[in-house]
Amino acid sequence: RKLSYPSGRIKMTGVFWQHSERIVNVKGEPCMKPVIETHGLCKSYHGRLVVDHLDLCVPEGCVYGFLGPNGAGKSTMLRTVTSQLPEIHGTVFLSEKRIQEIERTELARKMALVTTERPLPEWMTCREMVAAGRYPYTGKLGILSDADWQIAEDALRTVQGEAFGDA
Repeated sequence: RKLSYPSGRIKMTGVFWQHSERIVNVKGEPCMKPVIETHGLCKSYHGRLVVDHLDLCVPEGCVYGFLGPNGAGKSTMLRTVTSQLPEIHGTVFLSEKRIQEIERTELARKMALVTTERPLPEWMTCREMVAAGRYPYTGKLGILSDADWQIAEDALRTVQGEAFGDA
């Protein structure tokens, strides 16, 4: 099923199939509830409306892709959905709860955004970048434990990325 964004500048492609009244993921399993929803989401960037009344429902277990030319608003939309940028209108829900009502620590544990911009500092290895995903689980000083490093190693192994760990 393909969705198109009202402005026509961004194309959203959802990797899921709809069989009558139920939605299934790529494995054919039912998607029971939405994980991320937006209702009438609007966002402007440098005075230009780039997200125009976006209504989006991403069911559990489904994958979405956002396609569009540079400057179309793909990253702005994702940053707004993940609460890294404030919306100018509309509502974002994570697991049926308004995203503004979720504590920042809890939100960081449930949602992350990795963009194509080069991360800083520039000298991070792939292993360190993966381990950065553990920071919401550390204390105020952000010191990773041996268990955190092991979880990062397990994540690299899961995606067969061990060879890139020190890159």
